[in-house]
Amino acid sequence: MIKIVLVEDHNVVRKGLADLFNKQEGMEVVGQVAGADEVLQLFAEGLEANLLISDLNLPEIDGIELTKRMASKFPTVKVVILTMHNKEIFVREAFEAGAKGYILKDGDFEKMVKAVRQVAEGNNFVCDTI
Repeated sequence: MIKIVLVEDHNVVRKGLADLFNKQEGMEVVGQVAGADEVLQLFAEGLEANLLISDLNLPEIDGIELTKRMASKFPTVKVVILTMHNKEIFVREAFEAGAKGYILKDGDFEKMVKAVRQVAEGNNFVCDTI
């Protein structure tokens, strides 16, 4: 089972993604929060998840810094960045921070599912439009 935590500061987007992922076979959203501090707290309290999907633009700290902290404190959790930013610099920074996947919000949901499955299996994923 792929246990997912969503970090997205837009409530409608977060809840919509949770509903869509929960309908996928072998996937379950076990946490959804608006910011990095909240997600770090959840994992510190023992939340069991193996994949984190995070926006780059977050209220407290950005997705790159969150990815660094996750890689340092919770190295078994794979991070996928979900963003609108398609510039190479963001992709490079995300992977250098420890992300395993990078997908764009303007893509279709099937590609997001593909990315999540590939990253959960131990592969890296970058959407084909970058």
